[in-house]
Amino acid sequence: MKQAARKRILDAAVQVFIDKGFDGARVETIARQAKVNKAMIYYYFSSKDQLYYQVLKTTFTRIMERIVGAMDQEGSPSDRIQQMVRLWHGFLHENWHLPKLILRELANGAPVLHQVLDEVVGKDREKIAQRFTDNLAEGYRKGSMRRVDPIHTMLSLMGMVAFPFIAIPVMEPLLASKGGDQFWQERPDAIIDLLLQGIQQREIS
Repeated sequence: MKQAARKRILDAAVQVFIDKGFDGARVETIARQAKVNKAMIYYYFSSKDQLYYQVLKTTFTRIMERIVGAMDQEGSPSDRIQQMVRLWHGFLHENWHLPKLILRELANGAPVLHQVLDEVVGKDREKIAQRFTDNLAEGYRKGSMRRVDPIHTMLSLMGMVAFPFIAIPVMEPLLASKGGDQFWQERPDAIIDLLLQGIQQREIS
């Protein structure tokens, strides 16, 4: 029961922080949307700052679990990259509002996000990047991939997945001709096709 109430508070807080930003968000509004009283919010979270911190922490914990899971799976380097794309895209499709929340935080200099990443990822941040680098290196050793810059490749992957969710308001006319549902279903395959075409070993004619 207590965990259910805590989850309702976090879910409501995400929506309010997205709509109003941190400064504009009111605890009363979050309580009303979560169907709890303000006292319960302060029981679980000592302040609005702590609630905001926990919203970002919960979000990035779930993201990192998926990314690490994708990089640890069995299969070829290409298989792991494809899984990473599908998991990252699937997470944002299930939580399409999150990029807006992250953008608000970045626009403020990301002070809370830095704290969250230090706690959630911490020293493993470099290890996760190294896993991605090692995956590309394995593909190169096996002759299935070209030698590519891992940082540019990772940023390209993240950008191709995240940008459509960020740009939904200006993309609506473009998506209308294709159909929204069809676009989101096709998007992971399109990203994988473009990405693998760029990093796979090319035949020399």
